[in-house]
Amino acid sequence: MALFFADLVRVACHDTGAGSLLLGDPLPGHRGFDLVPPGMRFHYAVLGVTHPEEWETGEGELGGGALVRTPLASSAGGAAVAFSTGLKTVALTVASAWFAGLETALATKADLAGAAFAGPVSVSELSLGNDLAISHGGTGASSAAAARTNLGLGSMATQSASAVAITGGTASGLGSLAVTGNADVGGAYRVDGVKVVGNRVPGWSAATGAVSRATFDSSTVTTAQLAQRVKALIDDLITHGLIGPT
Repeated sequence: MALFFADLVRVACHDTGAGSLLLGDPLPGHRGFDLVPPGMRFHYAVLGVTHPEEWETGEGELGGGALVRTPLASSAGGAAVAFSTGLKTVALTVASAWFAGLETALATKADLAGAAFAGPVSVSELSLGNDLAISHGGTGASSAAAARTNLGLGSMATQSASAVAITGGTASGLGSLAVTGNADVGGAYRVDGVKVVGNRVPGWSAATGAVSRATFDSSTVTTAQLAQRVKALIDDLITHGLIGPT
């Protein structure tokens, strides 16, 4: 059960016997036991003033304005003291037995070094003295940029070559687009695994003459009309860079 602690609680007492002691008024500069919450237990110390050889410490509680005593140590060999007539003081204190129990609890406290947790550990914030090393499940860094460097990711996380998904956004400043490890030397752009754009095909020269991109009827088109449209296609492919002189 939790104990109640407070500073400067000391009262006079004129009661006698080995049972409950009726408590009096606070001594000068001190407070009374009326500040102890109902039902709370506390450590007490009783000292005989008229009979200084009589003393007792223990764990108690209040009952009808009296101290209900459970001795821990006393001038009667640890038993309840049958206090004689005369003045005595009763103080709210911390018994040495409490410190002894605390020392034992701390001595038997498990060392967390190498401890294994079976369930999740949830905290609102965790502060570490140093960056958590990669070998311990961290990144060895306290910033995103340093973490990418330590993990060998550079400026962009590397994804699986067969599972790269980019939704939205804009890719700018690309000097080249290539896929390694396939049959197309230099790479290729593929859609659903099907090559749709590859490297430029060299050896083409631009045609001369008129061009046309108008519609035509394949059953009546002339050779000149077809030539104009072939030139338009060659011009457009060179402009796009799919074919060219080199």
